[in-house]
Amino acid sequence: MALLPISPYEPLRHRIQPGDIIAFSGQGISSEIVKVATRSEVSHVGIILRCELQQDLIHPQLMESSPIEGFHGVAISDLEDRIANHKGNMWWLPLRTERRQRLQVAKFEKFLLAQNKKKYDPLQAINSGLSKLHNIPGLGRFTRSRENLDRLFCSELAAAALKKGGVLPDINASGITPSQLCQLAIYQPEYHLLKSVEETQIVAYNSMAPTALV
Repeated sequence: MALLPISPYEPLRHRIQPGDIIAFSGQGISSEIVKVATRSEVSHVGIILRCELQQDLIHPQLMESSPIEGFHGVAISDLEDRIANHKGNMWWLPLRTERRQRLQVAKFEKFLLAQNKKKYDPLQAINSGLSKLHNIPGLGRFTRSRENLDRLFCSELAAAALKKGGVLPDINASGITPSQLCQLAIYQPEYHLLKSVEETQIVAYNSMAPTALV
């Protein structure tokens, strides 16, 4: 796979906006399972909630469903801190202009804040990873998830927020994997590797029409 050079965070921080996706490649056992199951180097995603001005610097706030500081569920963190503490690759996927113009920021932010502190949903995360089985007669009814936001896994949270904010059509957020979210054709042509242990690209980035998941 072709290499993607690292883009230092500091020159980019003022360009990061609400609705942008941050993709992760973890190194733990669970991350490796996700990557093998989805045939992707992306094991986790978060979404930018808002960008706060602190001491004359923009601080993008990241929202994700992940085990952070002992809590396994939805939480808000400073993107700069996540970059510093994550062991693995991180990419910034900026929304393309046409999609950003659709974003209803108030609805988007209200929805995300209402999900804060919800618990992680391991069952639906597993089911979403079995997407290749969904269309097999007789088997698909056992693996296909109906949308349920009582608990949330990472790409479910991000996809639901983008749908609520008007960026995505009426997809089943509970059925979308981290790799599928990165493949949706809603981003700028260029994306950025913020941190790296291996300078890899995201397979099929920005290549799938959102309507393919409706």
